[in-house]
Amino acid sequence: MAIDLVDRKVDVSRRRQLITGGSALGAAALFMASGEAKAATAGAYNVRDFGASPDGSWDAAVAAAIASGLAIYFPAGKYPLKQAIATNGRSLVVFGDGPQASRLVFLNATNGITFTGSRTDTSVDHLVVHHIGLAAANPGCQTAIDCRWVNPQPPQPPLTNGATCIHYALIEDVAIDYDNTSSRFFKGIYHSGGGNSRIQNCILAQLYQAASRDATGIHITGGGSDIQVQACQFHGQALGMLVEQPVEGTRIVDCSFLGVTVGLRCDGTNSFMGLQWVFVTGCHFDVNQVGIDAPSVMQLRCDNNYFLANKIENVTWYGVKITRSTTSNNFFEDSSITNNLFHRNDSGQGASYPILVSGQDATRKATRILIDGNRFGGLAWNSTAIVDANTTLVTYTETNLADNGETWSDSGLGNTMPSGHWDTAVSAENGGVINATASGDYTRNGRAVSFQVTIVVWSNTSGAGALHVPMPFAVAAHTTLHGMQINTGTGPAVSGIIPADGPYVKTLRVVYYNNTTPCIAGMIYQLSGVAIVA
Repeated sequence: MAIDLVDRKVDVSRRRQLITGGSALGAAALFMASGEAKAATAGAYNVRDFGASPDGSWDAAVAAAIASGLAIYFPAGKYPLKQAIATNGRSLVVFGDGPQASRLVFLNATNGITFTGSRTDTSVDHLVVHHIGLAAANPGCQTAIDCRWVNPQPPQPPLTNGATCIHYALIEDVAIDYDNTSSRFFKGIYHSGGGNSRIQNCILAQLYQAASRDATGIHITGGGSDIQVQACQFHGQALGMLVEQPVEGTRIVDCSFLGVTVGLRCDGTNSFMGLQWVFVTGCHFDVNQVGIDAPSVMQLRCDNNYFLANKIENVTWYGVKITRSTTSNNFFEDSSITNNLFHRNDSGQGASYPILVSGQDATRKATRILIDGNRFGGLAWNSTAIVDANTTLVTYTETNLADNGETWSDSGLGNTMPSGHWDTAVSAENGGVINATASGDYTRNGRAVSFQVTIVVWSNTSGAGALHVPMPFAVAAHTTLHGMQINTGTGPAVSGIIPADGPYVKTLRVVYYNNTTPCIAGMIYQLSGVAIVA
């Protein structure tokens, strides 16, 4: 059965259909280390049927699952792994019961999931990963999901089995984060050479950063076309998403970039024709330096997005930065920046500009750029748009509105941007909370909501486990929040989740707050995040 990529919402009722998709994933006999056969469960290999090794790791069970040729199913639980889940010779499907319920924890300096596919062989043409969490437990962890297709682009050799080879990845409802505060993945998702792929409803949180290693949430490169990234959340890395090389037809829709240095980089500097046909719409950029950085890109469409200048560093901030690189043969033309909202709320020093368009020199100019229907508000901008002398045929229309210093009531994007505050009591998943309260503030633009929650425990209680904070909105995908205990200065880390379904829907569950006795009087926890609302 082929996997339906048109209907991009895959619910639990369809999960069994999804995992059996692909000719290489048919029924097969499973053999344990002892040689005894063990049947698969409903067309998939349940790793718990094999069991953990004596040291508590699950690598042997994963090896048996890969050998079976079936989809690999991780029921709810935590699975320590010493090695990457890797296959090089057949398509791969990995799934669980949800990104918080089924968590794969990688103990050594490895990738998480590694897939090497083919554009010409239908037995090894696709990767599917969904409803699962991947966590780093080693400072040297590399890439959480590494998928690449190695055959050249057309003209291609004949297909090995005579069928049409539609190579793709479907990565959905996946959380990529860490198991301890000293460990991070260096990169979230690496996608090279494939096409027809979808990455959606994923959370990429707090990847590794150092002076010599800037973390990237999603990296798309190496050719391919028709790739869509939708409703993903990027938290705390240096670069949220990188699209580069001759990738054609990339769509970034309804994504949120929070606390990253650069939200999205569309880089065509290493390609003769530049990077072509990138569509960005409905996204929320709350970034430290640049929302969209686009050197040498052709046909960038930036429409209906929200850019918030909220930096604290002494740096120059840009919402959309379109430049031409020093490479002499690439193209830079036919782009548009339309119907976006740019809002300045920063307290840091340094200039802030919503838009910069710049060619390389007098002979290699940026050309045919449309800037139309945008709005610029909040604190006063240094300039609403910079278009330098090396840019020609720019249309900057009178419908771009500068409302510096005014209070926003309408974003100009067809959606209102209300702000709100709420106060609520706090309960506990186990035991009781006698006196604990929470308050929060949120700002909404379209379906993107940025918010902050503060929890105060006023008296000792018997509460244990997760703390429950009712939220004023429901989320479309499981949303992870991060923060810290603030009553002791720079306190220990705090994290929580807002489930999109189940018994705790529309509830912030603070699941990790690093106290030997939960709910001690005087504790103050503060968390923040960005969510896509239902």
